[in-house]
Amino acid sequence: MRKLVLPLVTLLLAWRLVNPASLAVVEGSSMEPTLRNGQVFVIDRLHYRHHSVAPGDVVAFRHGSDIYIKRVAAVAGQAVYLLVDPQTGAAEAIPPETAAWLSRPGMRRHDPRRLARVVVPPGHMYVMGDHRSVSYDSRDFGPVPLAMVIGRARW
Repeated sequence: MRKLVLPLVTLLLAWRLVNPASLAVVEGSSMEPTLRNGQVFVIDRLHYRHHSVAPGDVVAFRHGSDIYIKRVAAVAGQAVYLLVDPQTGAAEAIPPETAAWLSRPGMRRHDPRRLARVVVPPGHMYVMGDHRSVSYDSRDFGPVPLAMVIGRARW
């Protein structure tokens, strides 16, 4: 039995190194309705060796000691517009057209939220969950370095 363990472990490690995909499971509801809690998805670890991260992509990335899956809202040089509640700090993403409309004089007279424009720095991306009201994302921790991307999520 012992003679079989070392070759088996070696084979598994070699497979992991050459295999371009990993299976993962969604934890939480921040990507609903696209991905549901408990749903299995594939992380394509080779995709971004040949393609750039683009808005709309769903990516897996490292943040601290955790791995997150979120949708890319913007990449380097692009702007994200937010309405920020000054009391709670909660931020709601809005489309550029809405931001332009809301920035007109007198449009937000009774709205205490402030309009913020975040420009994504070089080498970063801005990510958000599809279920924005429960998602912990770039609105909370800021732009994510592209170096933290593990791969593209596929389901």
